[in-house]
Amino acid sequence: MAPTPKPPKTPVKKVSKAQSSQDPIQKLPYKKIRQLGKGGFGVVDLMKRTTSPKEKFAVKIQQIGKRTNKIKEEFNIHKELEHESIIKVFELIQFENQYFMVMEYANKGVLWDLIPKDDVLEVELAQKLFKQLIAGIKYLHSQGIVHRDIKPDNLLIFKEEILKICDFGSAKKYLNGDQEILFSTGAGSKSFNAPEIFSEDEFRGPPLDIWAAGLVLVCMLVNSQPWERATPGDKGYSAWKRGKLFNEWPWTEVDPMAMSLISWILMEDLNRRYTIEQIEQSDWLQYDYD
Repeated sequence: MAPTPKPPKTPVKKVSKAQSSQDPIQKLPYKKIRQLGKGGFGVVDLMKRTTSPKEKFAVKIQQIGKRTNKIKEEFNIHKELEHESIIKVFELIQFENQYFMVMEYANKGVLWDLIPKDDVLEVELAQKLFKQLIAGIKYLHSQGIVHRDIKPDNLLIFKEEILKICDFGSAKKYLNGDQEILFSTGAGSKSFNAPEIFSEDEFRGPPLDIWAAGLVLVCMLVNSQPWERATPGDKGYSAWKRGKLFNEWPWTEVDPMAMSLISWILMEDLNRRYTIEQIEQSDWLQYDYD
């Protein structure tokens, strides 16, 4: 497993497992190495701590403004999570007019970077990574959290083929004590949204992550997002439902056990869509390729 950077040695203020500064600081204790990514939220930079430059961190930088409460909510959810398939977050710093969320650095990029441009992942590697994804989602749900934006860009990879879930900007609590909270709006990338988001007024949280995980598996084994939205009017989704995709390459090369699992995960009927436990016990995840 890739070595995890040590938490910063001079936290501004301790808050549970991670640190958060409640007031602006005078000097940023990190120095930029290069940009890792960019999105609507801001940027993610690779940075080193000035007092220990050998340690590298991924730092999510966002402007203070209308999203301030969302940034704090994301950090407060993320800092409570501790699992081998969840990226670590170390601290949230307010500096000048920006928030800096300091996280573990994944040295092999995101899942999309691992998938060959004109090919697919080896089935053994896809199985290994998918097991880790399901373990991470299972842990999140056990903590009463749904991610709501599972996709290859939010799955980070380490050298030893270790996968970790990142980006909790859309994550929400779905339990209030023992009472499950229903959602009325979707989140994240629409191409990974479950069909009930588009067709129902209210829907459960955990099945959304399971559906998205099924599409991640499709991306690994087929190297494409087969539809833009899981709605009747989408040509790709309509072709999937009619079984027309299965006669095309590379669908014809997908392991039959994996194809069966995908079909059970991407099931519109929530009473038939596989649960985490059913996925864990599926023939494909139980199969030993060694």
